[in-house]
Amino acid sequence: MRKILIIILVFCFAVAKAQQPTTSVWYGVKVPVNINTKWQLVSDAGYRTIEFSPSAYQYFFRTGFRYFINSYWGLGSGIAIFETRTTSQKSNPEFGNEFRLWQELSYRKNFTEKLFIQNQFRTEERLYAATNKTAAYNALRLRNRVAVTKMFNNRWGVLLANEYMHQYDRSRFAFNQNRLAGSVLLNLNKTTQLSGGYMWLLRPDLSQHVALINFQKTISLHGKKQ
Repeated sequence: MRKILIIILVFCFAVAKAQQPTTSVWYGVKVPVNINTKWQLVSDAGYRTIEFSPSAYQYFFRTGFRYFINSYWGLGSGIAIFETRTTSQKSNPEFGNEFRLWQELSYRKNFTEKLFIQNQFRTEERLYAATNKTAAYNALRLRNRVAVTKMFNNRWGVLLANEYMHQYDRSRFAFNQNRLAGSVLLNLNKTTQLSGGYMWLLRPDLSQHVALINFQKTISLHGKKQ
């Protein structure tokens, strides 16, 4: 009986160490560059913490190009590099490397000048490097994000979004996660925006409460914002 109890305790401890943090702060910086009226260079970087500490759980850089077919539809493609701590323990120094290829189809519909909806469907080919805990493997993830933005005036607005993800890896196609978020938007000027909000992130094995803090600076090379 004592051996069984020890095994259960060891198992629970191992699971707890492998879990992702249940709370986190996601800091993000986005810099879209409008090359002309059709093409846009999109880049963003992020830093995600373990709980509300400054310790990193994950950080990343993502970049690519977006092509606007018309005022409604757009296509995009690019790459990303993610570094993720292999456990949620701050004392663990190991980060696992992930390289991504992504492709995107997006749709935007303006209901009024200050109210619009966006639907973004993205595929990701995820290439995970080996770590001390797992062997190298690849995955394919499908994600769909629907977001509604309402601006109250030229400075203030709100954004509500939901993103659903399904992933194929290790011969299994299953639910990956769902992100439900709300943010308050503040336009500092015509090209600079700050936002802060909350996201409830549901995974198969746990849910997370995430604070969102983002900065966006839009650059136009052709003198006219898209």
